[in-house]
Amino acid sequence: MGFRGMNKNLSKDCLGLRLRVSGLHQTWKWLHQTEAVHEYLISFTAANSASSTMPKMCNDEC
Repeated sequence: MGFRGMNKNLSKDCLGLRLRVSGLHQTWKWLHQTEAVHEYLISFTAANSASSTMPKMCNDEC
């Protein structure tokens, strides 16, 4: 195997590594966004629960 064969294998390895790293980065971004959405939904649900348990300040005429 000459230098050309090594160069071809090296470029295939680099491409494979780049694709794996890109896939991991997308997974990390998805997980990060999932956590943010989860926190948002918790706070949104808590706010809705708090507002629904508060007594109404208005008569039936409102």
